[in-house]
Amino acid sequence: MSQAQQALQPSLAQAPQSYFSRLSVRTGAIAGFIGSVAIMIAISAITIPATMEIWLAPRFIASIFLADAAWVGIFPIVLGTVIHLITGTLYGALLALITPRIPRAFWFVIAILYSIGIWAIAAYTLPNLSQSPMMNTLPYINALLISHVIFGIVLGIAGSFFGDTQAN
Repeated sequence: MSQAQQALQPSLAQAPQSYFSRLSVRTGAIAGFIGSVAIMIAISAITIPATMEIWLAPRFIASIFLADAAWVGIFPIVLGTVIHLITGTLYGALLALITPRIPRAFWFVIAILYSIGIWAIAAYTLPNLSQSPMMNTLPYINALLISHVIFGIVLGIAGSFFGDTQAN
């Protein structure tokens, strides 16, 4: 390789210390919690015009355990919200555990791909567990995809801007 090619080729050894980051489990969990709230807001914003139901997402989640009783009262809303926030927090912490120290810009890619994987699990397992026929509809599955990409963006922001830059 010529000297000109070597000069043009970026070296990881010359990369600034803040080029790489690793997401702590605590920050991943916080981002997962915030991302879960963002999912619920996105689903509500997308589905309210069609259904006039602001609590659709938690009711769907609660319907896994409560069947038809999930569509009446406040308890299913609380149960579905708590389950969703806990799972989102755990998914955020899991991403932090399994992702190595990577360049900051790649956090968005990794986190969005991760969130699409979570969407795939949700889109293909929840309709089988839930008693709701609406979960099998394409609009709901698409709304679920959009909201999970938002979850990935929140995780990407956490990794890119709040990740630990100290060397291991």
